[in-house]
Amino acid sequence: MFRKRKKYSDLADVKKEISKIISKERRTTENYLNVSSLEIEEIISELADFNDKWNRLPVVCRIAKVRISEDSTIIMTFHENLELPDIHHDFELVIKMLNHMRQQKNLRATDMSLFVHPDEINFAYKEGKFPYRVSEIVSQVVIVFQKGQIIRIAFVFGKNYVMLKN
Repeated sequence: MFRKRKKYSDLADVKKEISKIISKERRTTENYLNVSSLEIEEIISELADFNDKWNRLPVVCRIAKVRISEDSTIIMTFHENLELPDIHHDFELVIKMLNHMRQQKNLRATDMSLFVHPDEINFAYKEGKFPYRVSEIVSQVVIVFQKGQIIRIAFVFGKNYVMLKN
């Protein structure tokens, strides 16, 4: 018999699950990223709004801290939830779907479409969905939800990244 999966009721539940996944892989995460746990917690704290679709649909939640100009110290946060078609997705299918979404915007496919790329943020700027053009992505977190369960979390700090599987 299969247990019924408990749905997330609020943002605290989601962050608690993220913390569990990270704690299992903390040493690996910090070594690959060359960052402290404080920096990891800081990017996770940017997850500010609960989205009930995380419980019902496959959703890729992406948050990026971006520098808005090369000579600026101003860091802004870009946030998006990308809903995928309502089917079960393995990781390869998620990557293919995200590349398909990029191509629909006339953006080139990438090797790692899971992460936010500057051209996507600049596309959001052109559409009026983000108020700034971007010169650099400083850090990011990506959370892949599959109908009420986190299946992957990925972090990028500078040029280093790590993906954690739940």
